[in-house]
Amino acid sequence: MTEYYPHRVRAQPEALAGQWVLNHHDRPVPAGWIVFTHGPWTLATNPALPCVRLAGPGGDTVGWLLGHAVTPDGELARGELRLAASQIGWEAAREQFVDGLGGRFVVVLLAGSSPRLYPDALATLAAVFAPEEALVASTSSLIPLSPSTPYQLEWILATDIPYTKAEYPFGLTPRRGVERVLPNHYLDLSTWTLVRRWPTGELPIIVDTETAHRRVAELASRAIEAVAGICPIQSPLTAGYDSRVLLACSRAVLDRITLFTAHLPGETTGWRDIVVARAIAAKVGLPHTVLPHRRARASDLREFVERTGGEAGEPRGWQAIRTFKQTAPDRATLMGHSADIARGDYWNWMQPITAVTASRLLKICRVPPLPDFVARAKAWLRALPTRNMITVMDLVYAEQSGGCWAGVIEYAEDGYSLLRLAPMCHAEIIRTLMRLPEAYRRANGFEHDLLAARWPELLEFPINDQLPVGRVRERYYRTRESLETQWAQVGRSSRRLRASWPGLGAGGFGRPAGERLDLDLA
Repeated sequence: MTEYYPHRVRAQPEALAGQWVLNHHDRPVPAGWIVFTHGPWTLATNPALPCVRLAGPGGDTVGWLLGHAVTPDGELARGELRLAASQIGWEAAREQFVDGLGGRFVVVLLAGSSPRLYPDALATLAAVFAPEEALVASTSSLIPLSPSTPYQLEWILATDIPYTKAEYPFGLTPRRGVERVLPNHYLDLSTWTLVRRWPTGELPIIVDTETAHRRVAELASRAIEAVAGICPIQSPLTAGYDSRVLLACSRAVLDRITLFTAHLPGETTGWRDIVVARAIAAKVGLPHTVLPHRRARASDLREFVERTGGEAGEPRGWQAIRTFKQTAPDRATLMGHSADIARGDYWNWMQPITAVTASRLLKICRVPPLPDFVARAKAWLRALPTRNMITVMDLVYAEQSGGCWAGVIEYAEDGYSLLRLAPMCHAEIIRTLMRLPEAYRRANGFEHDLLAARWPELLEFPINDQLPVGRVRERYYRTRESLETQWAQVGRSSRRLRASWPGLGAGGFGRPAGERLDLDLA
């Protein structure tokens, strides 16, 4: 298959569904996009991305809300929202406003001491910025190439994205001078620097787990009901906890919901998902569809890189993208991730006294210890306001796996349904889950208690590997996985070998050094 690396794929604006760009200069914007201006700022959005005007106490424009956000009143934000800042001041009002929203969004606030851009709790509507260009966008596909934003071919080869599930570490991207907006931070648009806004110190433990899981379920249900109020919903159903929790939080609007499970052949997880999902759907009596497997093509890989800017890898995702395109285009799609931070996947096998090092962090990112990567991981660790191992690893999960991976690959599926939203993506939910007792989290107590309170019958079905596979099937899947791993290693070696051949241009990829890859904005 032809190598589709970020610097080889020329993104076209019409393909970037749900994306956006904000700039401080008089720059051209993609043709056909919707344009908003305020003072020196120009915001351009793909028509598929909603933009809500933010008004100050006097009705004047103070910014924009991009994406799909659920307000504290349980409504999906549309049209215009007003910020009441007169009593508490802009500084407090900005923080209060952003933290009160749930969903997948970016907030641009131009009033106050300095203009700022805020991501949602896990940056599921991803954003990158180029300080030298005074520009921020959904992906680097919308940032023109310049001497200050060159492709870093050493990083691209080291990650081998999109052929691996690697993640550029802690704010890096395939291009030097293009940085990621991380969760728990805001981007100061006057200095073009990231500022950590949470946490500011050690986190107190929440002892009252019952109140905690009931509050989380309340917030998630509010988000689901807000979406169901404007359009029907389709929700994934697998053998795991997350989709089951979504279903339990959807009981008030079951008449608006259908369920789907993707057929992903050749893996144990995919087989279990279908078996368990069919059993659950039959039990609860909801419409359920198994999406037939559709084999990916080279064009799907190219589209994945084009839509994500090659900023994160997910082979399982792009290989299944033709399968997921079979979801209903006239329904909203719920996403199950966000609550999985409760399980402590990054630390539940570690002891509380275990040291967190840059080397350990880079292994999580699945990248080699290049000097630039090591320096970035160390800088991220030094800047943390805590040394508690559990909190540090939770922040790795939120800011690295969330902001630098999950939020990026979401752009690959934009436009296939009316909207995409994770009901558990809410600052209060994430912060509550991170503060639950360690032993409770290690035992999956949160998921069990929420399901027991909301829909106990869902606990009757096995969770993931609780479902036996059988010797023959297990041997088949293990053999297939081993062969696929070996084939992937051969492919990577082949790409590295061709990259080292002379005469192949800059970085060995057949593109003359210095050739510009500017986005065609005409």
